[in-house]
Amino acid sequence: MGASGVGGGWGGKAVGVGAGVWGVFMFYGFRAAGVVMIPPLIGDITTEGERGRLISHNSLAFYGMSFFAILTLYFVFRASETVGAIAAVMVAGCLLGVFAATLLTGMDETNTLRDTAKKPVRGEIVSLLRDGAFLRFMAGCFSVNLAVIMFLPVAVLTIKKGLGASDAGALFCALWQFAAAAAGGWVALRMSNRIGPRRTIIAAYWLALAAMTAWARFPAVGGFGMSATVAVLGGALFAAMGLFRTVAENSIQHYFLQTVPAERRIAATMVLNSVSGVAAGVAGILLSKLLLGRLNGMSEFRPDWTQLTVYRYYFAVTAVLMAPGLAALLAVKPLPREKRWRSWVFGGEWR
Repeated sequence: MGASGVGGGWGGKAVGVGAGVWGVFMFYGFRAAGVVMIPPLIGDITTEGERGRLISHNSLAFYGMSFFAILTLYFVFRASETVGAIAAVMVAGCLLGVFAATLLTGMDETNTLRDTAKKPVRGEIVSLLRDGAFLRFMAGCFSVNLAVIMFLPVAVLTIKKGLGASDAGALFCALWQFAAAAAGGWVALRMSNRIGPRRTIIAAYWLALAAMTAWARFPAVGGFGMSATVAVLGGALFAAMGLFRTVAENSIQHYFLQTVPAERRIAATMVLNSVSGVAAGVAGILLSKLLLGRLNGMSEFRPDWTQLTVYRYYFAVTAVLMAPGLAALLAVKPLPREKRWRSWVFGGEWR
């Protein structure tokens, strides 16, 4: 990605585009390999009582840095939107990635993780696909990820196209989202300690459905009222979205590590990323495109419909389509009580 920025600045458009395509494939390829290993690594370096706290701190660090990164980009691109500025951002991002990798090299891990990674995973994958409890968990994860894909991108379109908010207004809402997402790690930890990760995921899903319903009733205002509505109501709904995503994702990871044995975690992560991650992403994109295309087509014959009306109906229909996901989450096997309560909480006390 850094090469694409440099190539675009000094090698011309063709070089920049070619390096960019190559960089995207390389970036997401290596990222996918890293994502697969994160849950097994966390499980390997922590005990049952430490996992909830580490997951919470990781989430806080990730979304907190994302918050400050967006602020930084905002000021950078306000100062300059030239190819050189974009190239500098890409190069800086790549250097930060290399620095992060050097930090990981100093992390201790047991031989168990390396030995497990060397073994063929085909047999474990077949075994997992025959495990009813794991399949129910995977269906619940699919529902959560599908809701995220159908929810977050269209909310941004609603603010921009449906309400005509400025880039600054959309950025303000995004900052609310990342701020709430950073706090979501703490919320997920406290809720998981009290009611367990499964019920925490269900509560987060209810929040997503409530937010979708609120988007479906988003008021149409203009002038100063529009700006105030975007700032207050839009910011609150984006915060709810950020909270839903972090609480659900952290609780899913917590449940996964507490229920899947160490020797099966690599294979299980691969299956989950393929089915509940990639498949949910593709399904969400296709459903969103189909639904928005259908609603935009209907709006041509309804002169009383505005672009905001299209997005209102989108969220109303999406809430109905996502409602059966609650049944999938309710079917997930509850976490044993001893694993739910042995979580390390802030302040260093056992619960």
